[in-house]
Amino acid sequence: MRKNLLSALILLASYLAAQAQVEYVFFETRVSGRVNGNEASLSGDHLNLHVKGKIGRSLTYQLRQRFTKPLYDAKNPLNATDILSLTWDFAPKWIVNAGKLPIFIGGYEWDDTPTNLYYWNDFSNTIAQVYALGGTLMYRPSQKQLIQLQLSSSLLHLGNPNVFNASLGWIGEIAPWWKTIWGINWMDDPYHHHMGHLALGNRFEAGPATGPKNLISAWALPSASILSSNCL
Repeated sequence: MRKNLLSALILLASYLAAQAQVEYVFFETRVSGRVNGNEASLSGDHLNLHVKGKIGRSLTYQLRQRFTKPLYDAKNPLNATDILSLTWDFAPKWIVNAGKLPIFIGGYEWDDTPTNLYYWNDFSNTIAQVYALGGTLMYRPSQKQLIQLQLSSSLLHLGNPNVFNASLGWIGEIAPWWKTIWGINWMDDPYHHHMGHLALGNRFEAGPATGPKNLISAWALPSASILSSNCL
């Protein structure tokens, strides 16, 4: 039985590899300078590998691997892997993806790549992880609007498989000059307390005045895990 299952998996992997097409491969890096009195230094903050491609007509794979982090951590076996996911366009307006994903929160701070981020807001400085195992169901009513529901490990605790994060998001636009990344989240902390978080990310495009504005609110909810029997 095990040999048959292994053989089937090898055949499936071989088929997918034969069908795979690479859309892009590139490296991304950032170098920062520091001045301390009469001493100046340069250091490499990031060196990331990006790979994206297609398998057949409806499957897309994506990888983002960091080379400035340890490959393995006891609480996070994929410590240096930000994204390792497979996306399936299974219907004209419906998409599902799964794997190690960015945890969706909402707001433009979370939407940017790590090389473009130098400072976090107060809430973001308290989280345990930005990328986690999970899945996302997406509905695209039009080319400029996307609604998604995501379930993943909790962003408030690393290495505990029994705490979760659920989010509902809208990525779209209210007007051609007003882009949005709005999200409402329910998350567990390590003690199975339940917290809500609302992030309204807005980007106003008006020539030189273009820029994002995030409105963020968090609140405590009854002390029950998202998937516990107390919530049913």
